[in-house]
Amino acid sequence: MLYNNGVGFARSVVGSDVLGNHSWVGAINPASTAADVLQRLDWLIDQTNYLHIVEVTNGANPLLPHAYNAIWVSATSAPVAGGTASLDPFYVAGRLLPDLVAPLDSVTSAAALLLDAVPGHTLLTEVTRALLTAGADRVTRNSTGSDLVNYAPTATNCLDVRYGAGQLNIHTSSWAAIASRNAFDEAILGRDATSMWIRLTSAFEQGFTNLQFIDLAADAANCGAFGILNLISSVQTDNVRHAQIGGTALKVLIANGKKRETEQVVDISFWRQ
Repeated sequence: MLYNNGVGFARSVVGSDVLGNHSWVGAINPASTAADVLQRLDWLIDQTNYLHIVEVTNGANPLLPHAYNAIWVSATSAPVAGGTASLDPFYVAGRLLPDLVAPLDSVTSAAALLLDAVPGHTLLTEVTRALLTAGADRVTRNSTGSDLVNYAPTATNCLDVRYGAGQLNIHTSSWAAIASRNAFDEAILGRDATSMWIRLTSAFEQGFTNLQFIDLAADAANCGAFGILNLISSVQTDNVRHAQIGGTALKVLIANGKKRETEQVVDISFWRQ
């Protein structure tokens, strides 16, 4: 991946690897050299979709956790409360670390399970990060080891400075990946055009608007992230318009004697979503 050729760090052939785990928490000085290595790592992840799980640490210029495209993790029992250091105009100070925590060194294994669920291991690194962080728990009852203590979202991005998005929960992350794919595959490939019309508008758009966007906007307001609140509220208006199409479709079908069939599609759509 990266190696020292005696003059500087160079890129080696990645091959078929799709996932890397890095527990090394050393530093590289000066800061300009560390920034050069991070640029190469971020380029590698962006261009090859080679996902990197890295450990977060406190210290001067810790190397890998500063990469934008890597997933930063820490232990639930020993969370690192801090942020990135200033390395150059691009790798700036103040970005919160970590992305999430885990009771054991299990984030890489969880990422491998998600990658393996997608044919050809083509799940994008940013999607894997989103699934892992979205499924994380903010209240824990671990059978062994420490629990999260007083999870406190910040106004910056609604994440805790110690725990990030929370503690890894692969069950929730896997469900999010599998359920969404199943729902859309079944809607697009397994139904007729009318059923798809109902499913996408009455179920998906309606549920996406009411069950997710309103809650997300409320969460953003609670932690003072008013920029995120305004963004979500703006997008929600678009989803509301789409959702209204479903109501019209239902009325037309019911008026033409298709009440039972329509109710069946709505029921299936609701539980699939």
